[in-house]
Amino acid sequence: MAFTILPAGTAIGQEGVTVSPWPLVQASGETALGIIADIRKADPAVTPIIVGPAQEALALFQSHGPAEESPAEIIAGAAAIDCGAWLRQRETEHIENMALAAATKPAPAAGLWAKLRGRTTASAATARSSVFPRGPWPHDVEANTDVLSLRDVLTRKPYTDLYIALLPASEPWHAGAHTKFGGWNECPEPEVQVAFARRWFERHGAVPVATSGDVLEFTVARPISDREAALEMAMEQYLFCEDIVEQGTGTVDVLAAYLLNATVWYFWWD
Repeated sequence: MAFTILPAGTAIGQEGVTVSPWPLVQASGETALGIIADIRKADPAVTPIIVGPAQEALALFQSHGPAEESPAEIIAGAAAIDCGAWLRQRETEHIENMALAAATKPAPAAGLWAKLRGRTTASAATARSSVFPRGPWPHDVEANTDVLSLRDVLTRKPYTDLYIALLPASEPWHAGAHTKFGGWNECPEPEVQVAFARRWFERHGAVPVATSGDVLEFTVARPISDREAALEMAMEQYLFCEDIVEQGTGTVDVLAAYLLNATVWYFWWD
C-alpha cells in the first residue's frame, strides 16, 4: 500500500503552528490498518500508532513537552513496577474507598463499613462480588474486533483523514514512553502504562495501535479464549481503567464478554 512519510517537525492543523515530534503518515480510517501492517514489516525499529485526525493529534503533540521525563527514563521506571503488586494495591484502595463511601451513608449502607473494612487485606478477593460491579454473563455481546479510533465517534463513519505517528520504538510496548500518555485523573502514569503494555504484549501479543487525548487501543495477536481467563482480564482492566466499566459496559462480566476472543482492547479515561 503506497504512502508518504512526513518528516518530524511537520506542522498540521488549520493554523499550522503545532509540529509533530515524530514522522507522520497521513491516511484514512479505511487504509490506516493496512499501512500500519506494511510499516511494521518494512521497519521493525519503528512502532506505528494512530494518533487520530488533526484535532486529536494536535492535543497529543501539545502535551509532549521537552521538560518531561525522557522515554529512556520512563522505560526504566516501568521496569521497576510489579504489575501484580500494583493491581493488588489498586484493588485494596478501591475496596477501602467503597467502604468509606458506605460509611457516610445512612443505614443500612453504613453497616457495610465493618464488613468491607475487614476484607481490604487477606480477603480482598472475596470482596469482589459485593463491591465490584458484577452481574450475570451476557449472551448478546460479541467479541470486540473493531479499532474505534478509525471512526468518527458521532457518525460512526471512517475518518477521511487521520495521522499515524512513527515512533522510534523497536519494542511496541515502548510506545507509551514516547507518547507519554497518562498521568491525569485516574489514568495511570506513563511508567505504569508501559509496564502493563509489556505485560500484555508478553502474555497476549497485545500491541498499541491507537492513542489520542483520552483513548488507548491495542490489537491482540493471542486473544483470550476461556471465560474464566476473560473474567480475570476484565477485572485487571477494570482496575487499570475503571471508566470502561463505570461509564461503559456497566459490569465486569459484560467487559469480560467483550474480551472473550477479542482482537482489539479499548481503554478510555474521563
